[in-house]
Amino acid sequence: MNLLKLKPLLFISAIWLTVITTSPAQTVRPGSVLVLYDNGTNTANVKYSWIGNVEAKLLANLMGHFDLPCQIKPVEKYTAGDATIARATFYLGLTYDNPLPAAFLNDLMTTTNPVCWFKYNLWQLSWYNPAFNPKFGFGFNWLDTSGYSTIVYKGETFSKNQLDPELGYVSIFNTNLVSTPMTAWKTNADGTTANIPYAIHSSNFWYIADSPFSYIGEEDRYIAFGDLLHDILGINHATSHRALIRLEDCAPVLYTPQNLKQSADTLRQLNVPFSLALISVYTDPRGIYNNGVPQTHRLSDATDSVSKNFLDAVRYAIANGAQVILEGYTHQYSNLPNPYDGVTGDDFEFWNETFSTNNPANPYTIGLYQPVPEDSAAWAAARVAGAKLEIAQAGVSAVGFFAPHYAASVVDYQVFATNFQFTMERSLYFADDYDPTNSHYAGQFFPFQVNKDLYGRTVLAENIGGYEPTPWLNYPTRSPADIIRAAKKNLVVRDGWANAYFHGFYPLTNLQQIVAGIQALGYTYVQLNTNEAPTITAEPQSVTNVAGMTTTFTVAASGSQPLTYRWFLNGTPIRRTTTATLTLPYVQTANAGNYAVVVTNAFGTATSTVATLTVLVAPTITTQPQSTSVILGSNANFTVTATGDAPLTYQWQFNGTNLPGATSAALNLLNVQPNNAGGYSVAVSNPSGTTTSTSAILTLGYAPVITMQPRSRNSEVQTSVTFKVVASGTPSPSYQWRFNGMSIGDATMATYTIDNVRPRHAGSYSVVVRNSLGAVTSATVKLTVQ
Repeated sequence: MNLLKLKPLLFISAIWLTVITTSPAQTVRPGSVLVLYDNGTNTANVKYSWIGNVEAKLLANLMGHFDLPCQIKPVEKYTAGDATIARATFYLGLTYDNPLPAAFLNDLMTTTNPVCWFKYNLWQLSWYNPAFNPKFGFGFNWLDTSGYSTIVYKGETFSKNQLDPELGYVSIFNTNLVSTPMTAWKTNADGTTANIPYAIHSSNFWYIADSPFSYIGEEDRYIAFGDLLHDILGINHATSHRALIRLEDCAPVLYTPQNLKQSADTLRQLNVPFSLALISVYTDPRGIYNNGVPQTHRLSDATDSVSKNFLDAVRYAIANGAQVILEGYTHQYSNLPNPYDGVTGDDFEFWNETFSTNNPANPYTIGLYQPVPEDSAAWAAARVAGAKLEIAQAGVSAVGFFAPHYAASVVDYQVFATNFQFTMERSLYFADDYDPTNSHYAGQFFPFQVNKDLYGRTVLAENIGGYEPTPWLNYPTRSPADIIRAAKKNLVVRDGWANAYFHGFYPLTNLQQIVAGIQALGYTYVQLNTNEAPTITAEPQSVTNVAGMTTTFTVAASGSQPLTYRWFLNGTPIRRTTTATLTLPYVQTANAGNYAVVVTNAFGTATSTVATLTVLVAPTITTQPQSTSVILGSNANFTVTATGDAPLTYQWQFNGTNLPGATSAALNLLNVQPNNAGGYSVAVSNPSGTTTSTSAILTLGYAPVITMQPRSRNSEVQTSVTFKVVASGTPSPSYQWRFNGMSIGDATMATYTIDNVRPRHAGSYSVVVRNSLGAVTSATVKLTVQ
């Protein structure tokens, strides 16, 4: 029997057909992750903008591992302030030289939240903003296509498919600011090697030299990026390496009862839990493998000895640790080749594939690749309902569902999600231009559990492939060593999985070799997480922060989905806190206290340990030092008043230079001389920060001196007369004229004029000249009125 069993490996190389449409603008929600892509409307490359849209969805799926809400929109729709509101901002620069909004470029220079930039267009910051290179310590050079095909991360090597050789080449100017957690390597023609940075980190800014979603595979740098996301997002899940093994294509005829029982025995002897990918109905509508005689075997048909004996083997496997996950209904479509022969296990069920006749050199070139003609929610629901009914009548239950050959439409995946929360597959994700018969899409697997993908499902994607002893169509062989090697690379993912499948009709020594090899790497085989109460896997950590800064608490939990979260402060619930991450912007002393989170699902609750937030108050100056003038040789005093967490320390400065020993709230200067004149300020510090006062100016002065006295005057009635005094002093003096010893209102200038003199104006006049250092009274003069 020629069974065709290989699952696709490089999903990103799926066929792409039409042009994407833009997503609507959205208001960024605080705490959400913002994923931006190039719509390319202002460039000649707009026809490729769908790539960014699809890959933005693949990136958004990864956020489901961190229980973070995610928003996707074109960078052209960016609104000023988005990057300061979002918990983290990712920009997929996949359209060459796409003009970027000024608000976006400006915000990335000021935000303190994480920013991750991929591939193109970094030059719009590095080359045109003079502050970028000094601030982050690196700069963009050029695009390199010379063949850096190996990416190194945590000492492990990963591949980069050379169908997409481009890498952004950067130069590092300040190694104190920059780290390179991933590097790209190549071997030159002379046998020497060279490397350049692949992932660059400086402060809150990350740069990835290409898109890790391009041509992904089991040993690709995409796996390493999945681990790096923990650091980019600041969520450090506990180290945990778990493994799953799945017996694939379990159906009557495909497996003999003996095959299935021996496979179960092998795994039980290894003390390994496992799953069965169960197909509830086997059908060969044209008798391809039955000498031209059509045959169908239903799992629930007790009168069919083939089905009955196979069902007994299924029950035997369940009794020995197996969990059932449905692999479609019949794993084939109608009685037509789709694309092979129309037989269960060989063909697609929810997807329509044909081979092109335009490539005689490769008769297996894909031609048509789209949903089946009658695809709809109702049609898919009927298929799922048929599979569920079939196993229910056979007395078997399933914990999940996945599409045969991992291919289905958007409406199909949505139907699967409403019937089963859990799946284990490599799914297709579609661009916003989704059209069931003509759309862009890409396939994706995950290196870790995604608690909710874009279809709302919990996904434990099969990520290291399956055993295939001989090449088939365009696919190579896949040995136990290949599978184990892929599992080893997944060890760099701190909470990664190794999830493989095996066809039990192959020699079971290969199954033993795969399982033992993966166990030897340090993986632990586990059951699928069904009906499992929550378990806290990473506790929130205590934080000390400065008032006005943003504080984040994060918890990681496992258990049956969905998980809900409720955060508490000092035992009191905090409103609108329902995710694994609690973000407190602009914390104040009122936010200080003990934080904990309760994680709940349908099967129980788990309460985290208490994490304490300590809020430090940086110094604030409440009374600034004041400028003053003093007489040469006298003393001068400056004081400052400040609040903030103790201890407060003081350092006075004169014209910007520290004054030795001037470390109290008051500064006393004795016997002031001309060289003491200038600006005095004070820096007030505590462990939370430093603030500097305004500058108070010290000037040297003297009391007023009259250099020209006023003179007595004779004046006729109805004329005008002016008295004048000349005086000097520092600070500049003020004046107050007097008449017969009484102050004259508004007579406060160096001159005093009387218009329209009358006899009553006759009398004695003098002026008091005053500044902050003293006062002097002029000679008394007389006005005689004739």
